Amino acid sequence: MLVRHSSGPWDSVKVQYAKEKSTPAITLTRIDSTYYLFSDKAQLVTDDAVSDLKLIDTYRNRHTDFRTRYTSSGVFEFTAAQIAGIQNAKKVELRLPFYNTNTITWKVSEKVLNEWKEMLTRSQSEVSSQNTPMDNNSHSAHHGGYK
Repeated sequence: MLVRHSSGPWDSVKVQYAKEKSTPAITLTRIDSTYYLFSDKAQLVTDDAVSDLKLIDTYRNRHTDFRTRYTSSGVFEFTAAQIAGIQNAKKVELRLPFYNTNTITWKVSEKVLNEWKEMLTRSQSEVSSQNTPMDNNSHSAHHGGYK
């Protein structure tokens, strides 16, 4: 499951579950004349609860068009507690410090927050049903095209 859009200071925001992971990640991308070196000190604020986001990867790409631009991306993993916080929050904010420029504080819009809540709820139920062990005496109920 993937939610993708641009919002606030970001040219692209993707929230998705990796196939091998049971927790989702958020990828934030910015295209600018400056490249952004994402810090591992990022924070998620749900209502008034502050928690650290785990930086799992960064990407940079230089474009050579009529002016030099860079695509900078940071990928952060959410914990189960952060997912629960997002699902119950009235407001969410990301605080993203960088090694080479000022911190970006992004107040997630209500529309984007609602999309995240829907995706996280739906994906969690899919993940939990896939991870439910079957009893040896259970009989699979899928025949033909039914799953």
